[in-house]
Amino acid sequence: MKPSKSRVFCNDCKRSKILFETEKKANRFISFNQEVIKKEKGYAPKRSYFCSFCCGWHTTSVEGEIGLSKHEKLFNQYFKNNTGIRQEEEERKSDYKTIVRNKIEYQFRNKIKNATKDGIISFLSKEWKKAKKQIRKLATSNDSNKKNGLKDSYIILEIIEKIKQEYGIVTINPHFQKRKSNKDEEWKQWFESRGYGNT
Repeated sequence: MKPSKSRVFCNDCKRSKILFETEKKANRFISFNQEVIKKEKGYAPKRSYFCSFCCGWHTTSVEGEIGLSKHEKLFNQYFKNNTGIRQEEEERKSDYKTIVRNKIEYQFRNKIKNATKDGIISFLSKEWKKAKKQIRKLATSNDSNKKNGLKDSYIILEIIEKIKQEYGIVTINPHFQKRKSNKDEEWKQWFESRGYGNT
């Protein structure tokens, strides 16, 4: 009749059950023992099902599908909650970045609203230098507050690049501009010394 050696305590249904290695063995047990068990208990196993907690097959007198086990429901709920928490964190991070970007961009645009192109270049080059200096200073830090400062500095560089493109500014690096103007001056002197500029 009932095998006593293959009984295990199933933590999913919190009681002792017979564990079968395969579905075929569980169904064979039902077909051979169904009538005897019904005489003893008043009910008999009607089908077999796979228990993910025991990693084997049990029999049950419940006719319909059981669906997910208690532990599978808990696992699904856990993963659903964690995924939701991660999504909320990502949204908060993106909201923070958007707020910081909008705030800095608003401040920059107010400062350059009535400025000339040279004034804009001067302002942007000062801010560019500050951001680069801040990045160099914070790049090696492990402090989370300093990491936010690093992100803010990168946002400043992005905004400077955006404003440069809007105003058609090629570069705001003052050293590059000085080199370029010096080279232009050198070429102009060379042309004039050769007599090309006197036409």
